[in-house]
Amino acid sequence: MTVEELIGMSIAELATAYGSRDLSPVEVVEDVIAHAEDVNPLINALFCFRPDEAMSKARQSEARWKAKAPLGPLDGVPMTVKDSVAMVGWPYFHGIGANRSLPPSNYDSPPAIALREAGAVIFAKTTMPDCGLMASGISSLHHRSPRVRALLRSAPTLPARFGCRRRIADSHR
Repeated sequence: MTVEELIGMSIAELATAYGSRDLSPVEVVEDVIAHAEDVNPLINALFCFRPDEAMSKARQSEARWKAKAPLGPLDGVPMTVKDSVAMVGWPYFHGIGANRSLPPSNYDSPPAIALREAGAVIFAKTTMPDCGLMASGISSLHHRSPRVRALLRSAPTLPARFGCRRRIADSHR
């Protein structure tokens, strides 16, 4: 399965594939992280990558799916959360450069709690403009990639440029 096919799947389809063992949370998370690492330098959408933590959570999810005891349809689904969502041990800057030196959050916000309890695999945080207030997307912390507009102009070529480096195994039976 290519990353384009994976991205096109609904959460329900992904959960069905996990349940039938046609897809593995470990392989899906590996592929999503590899794709994000390839693409992010061009678009500056993510920060605070945590691939090791995500892979540990993916292995836990895979064990639950194998035991037919998933936490729910989000179990093993790779996700990101916005910089405005507090999560214990993660940065919590709200996109503001002046907050760069703040310590990591010491609490989880309700969305973070819900995602973690559902088994979602959070692998990074997404950048955002200062306090989420600037429609331009410019952030004093995360800035804006100068290549975004050029990439958007070349939209028809994006799938070829951002394709997966490898294929996801077709079966894990």
